[in-house]
Amino acid sequence: MRNEFGIKASTKTIQKVFREEGLTRPRRSKRSKQRDLRAWKEANFEPLQYWQVDTKDCVDVPWYVERIYNRGFPRYLYQARDVRAGVLYSAFAYENTSTNAMLFMRRLFTFLTDLGMDLGEVVVQTDNGTEYVRNSNDLTKQSACERVIAGAGARLVRIPPRQCTYQSEVERANGIIEYELLARLSADRK
Repeated sequence: MRNEFGIKASTKTIQKVFREEGLTRPRRSKRSKQRDLRAWKEANFEPLQYWQVDTKDCVDVPWYVERIYNRGFPRYLYQARDVRAGVLYSAFAYENTSTNAMLFMRRLFTFLTDLGMDLGEVVVQTDNGTEYVRNSNDLTKQSACERVIAGAGARLVRIPPRQCTYQSEVERANGIIEYELLARLSADRK
């Protein structure tokens, strides 16, 4: 404004006038954004019906990697997190394979069935990791994980390639697990 229109007032004064006249949007606090996101999740998701699933390779956790190589701890952590309630379902594995992903899905569905959930209302969101996608050039063949999801009557949703933020709930859980559980396991085993 000063450069374009030759206004002699200071930048702070110009900002103050704009605010007083209602020409700017007030900044939203982090808490208000979190409240709005929580309200949106409550309006759009039922508890235990929308799950984000991911696999974490624990070899990048400094205090856990020594246990993997020297003490035979499992390297991979399969996790499913409910978007609405934040429930986290986890399992360790020694290999990152479609078979382990399939077994993890079966256990998750057994858990939900034991709670009385209708699996026809469950949605499972995964990334495009090799443990979840088809391992064949034949696109008519489903992966083992896809067959379990389809067989249970649940719906599978894949995130677009290179869109990590679509898995933010389970990735946040990965961070929590890394710094709380795996660090604790390492401290207890010393």
